[in-house]
Amino acid sequence: MAGSFAVFEALGIEETFDVSNSVFNPQYLQFLGINVLDYQVPVYNLAKPGDWVNGEWQKDRDENRSEHEVINRLIQKLFTSTSHDLYDSLFDDLKLAIEKPSTLDVLFKKIKYHFINQHPLIKFNEFPEDDKIVYIGGILVEDDKLLTETKKKEDNEFYCHVLVSFGTMDYIEMYPILYMIRQVFVKFPHCYFHIRATGNSTFDNGYTTKDPLPQKEILSHPNTRVFISHCGINSVNEVLYA
Repeated sequence: MAGSFAVFEALGIEETFDVSNSVFNPQYLQFLGINVLDYQVPVYNLAKPGDWVNGEWQKDRDENRSEHEVINRLIQKLFTSTSHDLYDSLFDDLKLAIEKPSTLDVLFKKIKYHFINQHPLIKFNEFPEDDKIVYIGGILVEDDKLLTETKKKEDNEFYCHVLVSFGTMDYIEMYPILYMIRQVFVKFPHCYFHIRATGNSTFDNGYTTKDPLPQKEILSHPNTRVFISHCGINSVNEVLYA
């Protein structure tokens, strides 16, 4: 992403924006002139069970501040001195005699808007507001009535259906993943498993396929109880397009 904004700067393009499929990372608030230490929000990857009870923040404020201070310093260094050193190294290696781009902190501050794939209703209540942060995540409206129409249960139907989607798994084909899946899921004979994985196979209470699954139909089934996903970008895209 940073390379694009370096090009925009070189071309004199001022109306710029970025789009994120995730939340706005609190460690970037410092580049918007916002001190995250003034707010009770967790560090992006350090939130854990027990931090809230019945919606009330339980984490020690000093502990939370300390975590933010550590990650903020790391990002500040990366965006300033580290990016400056990397520019120097690159330009020296290539023997370039042209003007260097601004460091990452400057490029970030020049971004006009940050479009975030999150609905404002599900962000932290204390997360700071800023005109540059625009929430574009939506709540699904069921036009096809797959989820709202009453479904008739079939005789001899499994008590529960489970959708399992691991996204792209080519990189683990060296592991006996299908065997491992069967060994786990056959222990739940009352459930039927629809699994997108690395290959095609069937077992007593389910199947695996490397092809796209009919996710709308599975998710709208009255007996669907669980959706298991590793939540990578491919899984996110599958859910969005489902």
